[in-house]
Amino acid sequence: MIKAKVREMTVLRISKGWSMNELARKSKVAPSTIVKMNQGKSVSAKTAKKIADALEVEVKDIFTIFNN
Repeated sequence: MIKAKVREMTVLRISKGWSMNELARKSKVAPSTIVKMNQGKSVSAKTAKKIADALEVEVKDIFTIFNN
């Protein structure tokens, strides 16, 4: 399970002047994925990588990986 560190991600997104829709566009994921992620839903490793790449950070900087 991979969950966003919402505070860290929000700070990065806002520092770039991006809305959640802009983050979705730049990371090539659906806007609904960004909304769900910010509500605490888990994301796939592929989605986490796309978002981290768009924000120019490492996955570990903005996501927590839980072992089941």
